[in-house]
Amino acid sequence: MKKNLIGLVILILVAVSAKAQEQTGAGAPAKNPEWGYQFKGIDYNYVIRTSASLSDTDIQLSSDYSFHPTWVNLTPGIEMDFSNPGLTRYFLQERINLSKYNSVVARMNHLQYERWEVGANFVNLYFQQIRPNLSWALGAVYIAQLLDDWRNPLNFNDDLYQLRMLYQVGYTWRFRQNKIDFSIGAENFTPYENYGYDQLGPYFQLGYQISQRTHLAAMADMRMVGLGTALPHLERETYSLMIDWRNLPKKPKTAQ
Repeated sequence: MKKNLIGLVILILVAVSAKAQEQTGAGAPAKNPEWGYQFKGIDYNYVIRTSASLSDTDIQLSSDYSFHPTWVNLTPGIEMDFSNPGLTRYFLQERINLSKYNSVVARMNHLQYERWEVGANFVNLYFQQIRPNLSWALGAVYIAQLLDDWRNPLNFNDDLYQLRMLYQVGYTWRFRQNKIDFSIGAENFTPYENYGYDQLGPYFQLGYQISQRTHLAAMADMRMVGLGTALPHLERETYSLMIDWRNLPKKPKTAQ
């Protein structure tokens, strides 16, 4: 019941936000240029994870809301597993925009495996810089492993905890008047997931700008283990099909 309620709440928030934008006009300026509600966009991902021990198909949905362009930019996200139906991950993120390219991100993530009745809670904090071609991030994460009360997103039991460094770096090439983009990089975390120390490897992403607001992308992520030994091998593959819709201001009508 709890997982269904969480999914329903997020879907209702998305629907209400979209409806509000239709009524007020997409990208309409707030009455107060600093404080004011704005629906920023939606990300929808279809994800396939495969390894020697698992093969899962997941749906991820997140949406962005801004209440202040610098200080309050919230993103809730949820992941549902369709291979073993149920809720697997959700998060709540706050982004502080220091400048056009630089930001500080704080995010609380929850992970749970219902079939094994275990879970984990994460507190991620990192600095991120996103430029037109280069992006990178650096920070740290606190991880609380949950062997009891494993559904509780506020359980930060310090009996089994870990501290890890977070990193991400990627470079993007753009072609055909910026309609097509290709990215390559490496990371040990995503908005939904934190990888282990021994799960290293690159990702590759090919994207297409369908319209000014809509971007379609396909990504392959290869996780490898044993890089410090003589026998490195592929530990997991993740393939994603991603749709990103941004709520940009409407173009002014040209005079007839």
